[in-house]
Amino acid sequence: MSLGDRALEGLRDWVIGPGEGEVLADRYELRRRIGEGGMGVVYAADDRVSGKSVAIKIVRGAGDHDTARFEREVASLARVSHPAIVKHIAHGVHEGARYLVMDRLEGCSLAERLRLGRLSIRETLILGRRLAEALGEVHRAGIAHRDIKPSNVFLAGDDARGAASGACLLDFGIARPREAVTLTARGALVGTPGYMAPERVRGDEPSERDPASDVFSLGCVLYECLLGRPPFAAQTTYELLARVLLEVAPLVREERPEAPLGLEALVEQMLAKEPRERPDAAEVARTCAELEGALPPGADRVEIVPGLAEGDVVGGKYRVERKLGEGGMGIVLAARHLELGTRVAIKLLRSTDAEQGRFLREAQATSRIESDHVARVLDVGRTSAEGALGERPFIVMEHLRGVDLARRLADRGPLPIHVAVGYVIQACDAIGEAHALGIVHRDLKPSNLFICERKDAELVKVLDFGISKLTRPLEGASIALTATADSTVMGSIAYMSPEQLESSARADARSDVWSLGVVLFESLSGARPFDGDSAVAIAARIAASPPRSLRALGRDVPPKLEEAIAKCLAKDPDARFAAIDELAAALAPFATEGAAAASAGAAEATPRPSRRSSAALALGLMAFTIAMAVVAVGVRRWGRNDPASEPAREAPSAQPRASEPLPPPSATPAATPEAATASASATSPATTRTALPSKPPKAPASAAPAAVAPSAPPPIEREVDLTDPALLGR
Repeated sequence: MSLGDRALEGLRDWVIGPGEGEVLADRYELRRRIGEGGMGVVYAADDRVSGKSVAIKIVRGAGDHDTARFEREVASLARVSHPAIVKHIAHGVHEGARYLVMDRLEGCSLAERLRLGRLSIRETLILGRRLAEALGEVHRAGIAHRDIKPSNVFLAGDDARGAASGACLLDFGIARPREAVTLTARGALVGTPGYMAPERVRGDEPSERDPASDVFSLGCVLYECLLGRPPFAAQTTYELLARVLLEVAPLVREERPEAPLGLEALVEQMLAKEPRERPDAAEVARTCAELEGALPPGADRVEIVPGLAEGDVVGGKYRVERKLGEGGMGIVLAARHLELGTRVAIKLLRSTDAEQGRFLREAQATSRIESDHVARVLDVGRTSAEGALGERPFIVMEHLRGVDLARRLADRGPLPIHVAVGYVIQACDAIGEAHALGIVHRDLKPSNLFICERKDAELVKVLDFGISKLTRPLEGASIALTATADSTVMGSIAYMSPEQLESSARADARSDVWSLGVVLFESLSGARPFDGDSAVAIAARIAASPPRSLRALGRDVPPKLEEAIAKCLAKDPDARFAAIDELAAALAPFATEGAAAASAGAAEATPRPSRRSSAALALGLMAFTIAMAVVAVGVRRWGRNDPASEPAREAPSAQPRASEPLPPPSATPAATPEAATASASATSPATTRTALPSKPPKAPASAAPAAVAPSAPPPIEREVDLTDPALLGR
């Protein structure tokens, strides 16, 4: 680790506060970071007294405003007790950093859930009743939440998708006791514009109208649950606020005709422009309960594909709960075994003929691999030819909880060396066993490496053997599914070896070595070794250009690790590792944190500087850097004699433009958005090897990411970036 890296790490620690492994109040041991926002970070922790797992919010900032906001959240949580409000356990100060201890919740935020699709009518009514009841308690305690939105609603449940019946309100950081002195200047926006009531947008003096403002925000949330989009959206914040003030949202039944008239009327009343025209929270809760009780059986049927809805039974023994993912070959469903009650994932083929060979190859290949790092196949079957679906093959696999590596990289960026190496070594275990069986995966990429949550470790599972290649028939298989004989190119371009780009039939075990090299490179740097503006450009670079340098991308890695990655990415297959276990052995020295740091050049004997001394060093380096930058700018300006050399300055826009929204995660047969539950699916290429001399070493367990904790991005306070797409309801 370089001096600059250590200085920046020290500054980050100093700003953020305690980190993993530290113990607060001689009781709460911080395990792993599970969330982060503008106000601070959230850790999963162990309570040494009760033995329970808790969530701890470490609060950033040391100003009077930050302190007041923290104290307000603590006071609000302490004054209210309700099952739909996250429970306050303790709070305090550790080395100058304020912390709040809360119940740890398993599930996901409503914002994450809505990315999978809108809620059913029944789910919306259950959620509305529960949140309205909680708001009633909050309002009776003389508190207004002031920032109700999907990301501040958590769906607790027994899987990563959560349940409406477990909805909880989060983030009371800007909640306001109605008798309190305001923390913000008059007219300042406090909250999220797309969910703010008109009176809040106008900047009216806070008063007894605050509870009605919360009801308006809850109405926006229920509207979004029903239609999959917020009632007000715009390209700029100015336009968005104008719509909140002036426009009437379209009626719910215009897009959701099956919704009860009473529900449409309730949401319309909650979104009334005048606070006095809105129902109070207690009335909202009563109405939701009455409407839920009046729903006829089956009125809530949610069709997944034509002929298949939630609650239907597949194969005579699996009741479908919901859709998990979708891809070109089929869909993945969450289901439960009728007799055992166990949760499973079902991959259902979309086609009836063309893809059956590939589909059955996946089932046969995956079922032969016994490694813990491959999702287990539990059953195969076909739907009834007489049913609405017709006859379709399906695979039943174990149900996994966690995220795929692509999502992990998108959320957190480049990984620490020992974590990235550990993931790839675990994948090597699965691929090594596949190669021993004559199976080559041919589609190894981050979205096909699934990181399963465990209590104290992470377990990587290789997914999607659907395009795998068999170098010989599988023993005992009733159908011979051998390697493809044509020149079809199958796989994901950015992760394909040069020989696989020529023809998928040329892929062998060394092609999988190449793909894992690309995955490791991307995990360490956040970028791919070969990239381009199009698939053709990427393929051309793979075929003819050297890979990019990790050091050029700003990642300082041990030379031996860099050599191992370069060997994976050799153009000539004969120059790569001949077997996957050779790759695993080369990576093993970097699979522990201490070894990786020592190999990278960190002085093992040199103690890590304290947070305060690291911060001082970092600040000194930053001051020096800024001074040198100022000198450089001055020299450049002094040397410019020609005024025409000045770059043209763009005139400021009269109205700020919103940034482009982030693209949604792409769906694959086994992909799961965000922290949602995913199922395993597989595709397998062939291998020329018939056996492995030995199994690759297993990676040491690394800390598992927890489900989303009770923390959400902070509301907009004081200075507001009016071009932030997060404010625009997108």
